[in-house]
Formats: sequence, structure tokens, C-alpha cells
Amino acid sequence: ASVEPISSRLIVYLGVDHHRPVFNHELDSMAGPESTMLSEPDGHVTMLSSELNVSYDLVSPPTGGFIVSVSALVCPAPFGVCTVTPVEVDIPFTFDDNGLHLTINPNTLQLDEGLWQFDFTAKDSLLRTTGAMRTVFLHDTQPPTVSLSLDATVNEREALNIYASLDDGYNGATYITTWAIEDESGDRRAPSADELVSEDHLLLNLTEQGVYTVQLSVRDRGGYFAQTSESFTVLNIRPTAQITIDGLVLNEMDQLSVDFEEGWELNASQSFDNENVDYLWVINDDRSVRGTSTLASDQLSEPGLHRIELIVFDDDGATHSTVVQLEILAPSSTDDQQAPLIALVFLV
Repeated sequence: ASVEPISSRLIVYLGVDHHRPVFNHELDSMAGPESTMLSEPDGHVTMLSSELNVSYDLVSPPTGGFIVSVSALVCPAPFGVCTVTPVEVDIPFTFDDNGLHLTINPNTLQLDEGLWQFDFTAKDSLLRTTGAMRTVFLHDTQPPTVSLSLDATVNEREALNIYASLDDGYNGATYITTWAIEDESGDRRAPSADELVSEDHLLLNLTEQGVYTVQLSVRDRGGYFAQTSESFTVLNIRPTAQITIDGLVLNEMDQLSVDFEEGWELNASQSFDNENVDYLWVINDDRSVRGTSTLASDQLSEPGLHRIELIVFDDDGATHSTVVQLEILAPSSTDDQQAPLIALVFLV
């Protein structure tokens, strides 16, 4: 089993001179000026929706004065860095054996909503000052606004981009988003890993027609919750039946002739749709061949004029058909070739 590291800090006063009060978690002044620009190391922020009382451990020298003032350098810091020059403000406080207790009032301090960095210092009656102790406050009093942008209709197997617009009223806001997709039968699911491009972007490619609803639930860093949903329709494209022979496209009710002894093949593979289709060949309205994209000479060998109908249909039951006339010429015989000569003899 893993063991979590444990750390502690012990403050010891040596001698009787040059002592000052100390916060238990002061910024490291020896790390250089860069360290004073960083937010709290674990990214934690303290919520500030109304007046807040916070307490900090503060150690005073064994002998000397008592705490007479507390101030803070305050600046907006949406990304862990002050965006303007910090302003020094006085902070109401009390001090006892349990620590330093501060009152932070966002209205009194005129704080807009957002992330604010406070570097606190305390001073005792002998004008000895602590080092800086930093806290980042999130002033947030309302839920985020959420909206979705997407097309109202889309064809089956056609990409649909869904974008979410999130706004919490300040820079540096972060969110926890939860997407759900519901079909018209009420079945709900979460988007797959391939569909979730980012926390505010879905890319769907649906294969079944119907009305769908996409729902987005959002929780902001302050714990406030918002939800929105939009519906869209997935349309089925009707397939188109098309017959070819040796690469030649046949139009509706076209008629072609083939020799009895000639190998021929009607081909339906150029029928088109945005999804796979099934094939049904109907011959003279009395028999059919299903499940194949070709109708060959070995499946129809009787001489004469035949009505051939090709019907294609997709998984939604949409169909389309086209009809051609196929004439299979009877084989020639020796008697047929001699008939004109016999007629001529009788005529003579």
C-alpha cells in the first residue's frame, strides 16, 4: 500500500532579539521574485460568495507586542498572475490563542466576480511585520450561462458539430461538463470517446433517422449548476435504384436486346445511398431474386421480352425502383435459314 507523505513545520525563536510574528504558511521570500507571482501550489481557491470569516495560524514572539493591524495586497489573478498592480487594503481582524481571524467582505472591498489574490501581512505593536501569506478567493454568486449551437437537421451518416458556449462572468472560469444524448424512444447515453472532441464540442455521426435531444449539464468552480438542451432531426435519404450493363446506365423503361447464347449481366451496384442498401430483382412480376447486386444470364434464359424491376431499400424501409425491358433473342436454326429459299421455289 502506498503511504502518503507527511510534512510539518516548526517555528523556533532563538535568542531575544529580531523576532517578528510569523504565519505558518508564508510565501518563501528566498525563492526569488517569481514565487510571489504564483497562486497557491495545489490550485485550491477559497469560495467567497458573501462576507466570509477565515482563520490563519500565526505565531507571535514570546515577548513583545500584540497584533495591531492586518493588510492585504489585492489583485485580480484569473490565471495565477496579477493582471493589474495590487492594491493594499486594510482587513478587519481579531487575534487570540486560536489564531488570526479575518473578515473578508467582497462588497466592502468592491470585488467583481472572479479570482482574486490576497497577500496578507500582519503587524504588531512594535511595528514588526509578518511575511506575506497568500490566499486565492473565488468571488462567485451566480450559475454560468450555457447555450448550444448546432444545425436543426442533418442527414444520416453526416457529421454534426455541436458547440457549447459557457460563460461564468469572469476570466479564468473552469467547468465540469456532462453531456447526454437521447433518442425519440427515450433511450439516453453518454457520448463516446470519439464523439467527445472537447468539454464544449461534440461531433456526432448518427445512422438512424429520428428526433434526438442533446443535453449539457454544467457545474462551475463555485458549485453552481446550469443545464440546457436542444433537439435536432436526423433525416433518412431515400436510396436511388440504378441498373447498368457493361457500364451503360439504363433509364426507366429502356429496352435492350441480348442474344440467347450471349453471356450478359445486369448490375445494380451503382445504386446509391448514404448507407448500405439491399437489392430485390422482380422478373415478370412472378418471381424474384433477392440479396444480390447482379442479375446474370444464368438466372434468366427464356427467350422473349421480360420485364425486370430493380427495387433497393435501406435499413429505414425507404425504397426506390426502376424498370427495364429485356428482350432475349431466340437462337437461330438451319430450318429458319432455309425457309426463304423454299418460299422462293414455291413462288417460281
